Amino acid sequence: MQLYKDHEKRIIRKEVFDEEAKQLAEELVKAGLPSTQFRKFFGELRAIETRLRSDSSADSFEKAKPYLYLLAAKIHYQTRQDKRGAYAKLEKFFRGLIEQVKDQKDFEVMTDAVQAVLAFFIAEDAKRKDGRQENKKKAGARSSNPREGGR
Repeated sequence: MQLYKDHEKRIIRKEVFDEEAKQLAEELVKAGLPSTQFRKFFGELRAIETRLRSDSSADSFEKAKPYLYLLAAKIHYQTRQDKRGAYAKLEKFFRGLIEQVKDQKDFEVMTDAVQAVLAFFIAEDAKRKDGRQENKKKAGARSSNPREGGR
């Protein structure tokens, strides 16, 4: 996911927060990424953001950037048992963003991009879960009343 239309002018591509975020979220839901894990990784990203904001030194970003790579490593660790590729997709997304982060402003855009994907992810995951609940209700109704087609 390319963050900027023009990096020098800091013009962010709208697709980062819209179509591309939604598409990635749908892929992650279909691949079975647990929402708790996505939220956990996003929480770690927010912790890095807090670390940046609490350090007013000139090199605060340089001190914090290695923790982005640690976060990517933690996501990579989860790929070891991931048969459907959800964590691999998430890792590719994070690493692609990290490579574009050159300063604190870029980091803020990265965090916003991850937040957009997470928002779409939560909505899509809720729809999937609602669909499963509806299917269970229908299956239960059919099996409990054989006269109405539950054979």
